[in-house]
Amino acid sequence: MATAADRGGGKQLHGALKFRGCVSELPGGSCAPLGAGSLTGTAGIAVSSDGRSVYATSYGGDAVTAFARTGGGKLAFQGCVADGGAGGCQAAPGEALRGAAGIAVSPAGGDVYVASGLGSSVTRLARGADGQIAFGSCSSDRPSGGCAPLGFGVLAGAAGIAVGPGGSDVYVTATDAATVSHLVRNASGGLEMRDCLAAGEVPGCRQTRHNYLAGADAIAVSPDGREVYVASYTSGAVVRFHRGKTGGLRFRGCIADGGSDGCKPLPAGSLAGASGIAISPTGHEVYVTSQVGVVTRLRPSGRRGLDFVSCLATRKLKGCARAPGLGQATGIAISPNGADLYVTAQAANSIVHLRPGSRGALVPAECLAARASRGCRRVAPGALRGAYAVAASPDGRSVYTSASRGRSVAAFAVRP
Repeated sequence: MATAADRGGGKQLHGALKFRGCVSELPGGSCAPLGAGSLTGTAGIAVSSDGRSVYATSYGGDAVTAFARTGGGKLAFQGCVADGGAGGCQAAPGEALRGAAGIAVSPAGGDVYVASGLGSSVTRLARGADGQIAFGSCSSDRPSGGCAPLGFGVLAGAAGIAVGPGGSDVYVTATDAATVSHLVRNASGGLEMRDCLAAGEVPGCRQTRHNYLAGADAIAVSPDGREVYVASYTSGAVVRFHRGKTGGLRFRGCIADGGSDGCKPLPAGSLAGASGIAISPTGHEVYVTSQVGVVTRLRPSGRRGLDFVSCLATRKLKGCARAPGLGQATGIAISPNGADLYVTAQAANSIVHLRPGSRGALVPAECLAARASRGCRRVAPGALRGAYAVAASPDGRSVYTSASRGRSVAAFAVRP
């Protein structure tokens, strides 16, 4: 953990977290009750670019819940959209939100996009000036009432989603299909397939030479919009793509455990179960979480490939420094200034604060968990039970987490 020097002679570390409260659908406990809808299997979480709203997906409840950010970054329930209007929410048609997982807000803030794994679909929710959401349109690769067809199989297990800087390009990963799809927003606001890449034979997709997209999960677009990175859960790989002027993707290299699938070999740590990815504001650093309890720091290598820099692991692992609270690490977010990283871990029921150190190291700063343990201090248990995803506010003052077993969303204030 951080030393006294890191803490400024005993003062609290900059970027440190203070629990500000949580919302849960479970009765009792220390979290505020959910106003409507469901947070069962809470999965993805995103903060709007204007910083006014927080959105969470429910994989088990087939819903998206909206919260307004209030004083100190606390959360106030604002509404929800769910398949069939379940739980008192506004209705989405058919199975548009079945297995709602990845979520992203467009740069201008007018749209919220959701990738739903069990619905094999992408849904666009219209976002009002006040942050409230309403169903807009959806596209699916299988028959689903109200959704435009995309073709068979391309979105099976849709998981991660990211929006290009102009807001017209949407990128979706699908773990079961082993694909990355490039969708384009049309004049009516709907999404149309422009292109897709697949590890296997998927109708309408370009097939990759190797299997590095097996279990394609997390996806992120670099701040300058020139690169797209994908973390692949099954292949244990991170893939780099160049994003062209029209939004198309071109393979630019990969790194993987053992150098599998034609990728550069990872010299230390592991990318097995890679499921979270974050890019520094400069675009010079790529951070990946792996469910074997590892956080890996990578760096783009010139115009092609990725280089290993360092790693942290929750257990003894060759080449990695040790850090508590990383058991089954899934989500990762980076502060707007790039000085702080926040990692959520399901098995450890925790959120871990890291800092990029000198010479490429990753430095553990603090750990908050549902149960106090060596290296982690306790917060309200319901807030972090099954901690899954994490997002930082654009003003750098708040961090938000989703917790699948706690069926909750939690707010943390960030020390300036």
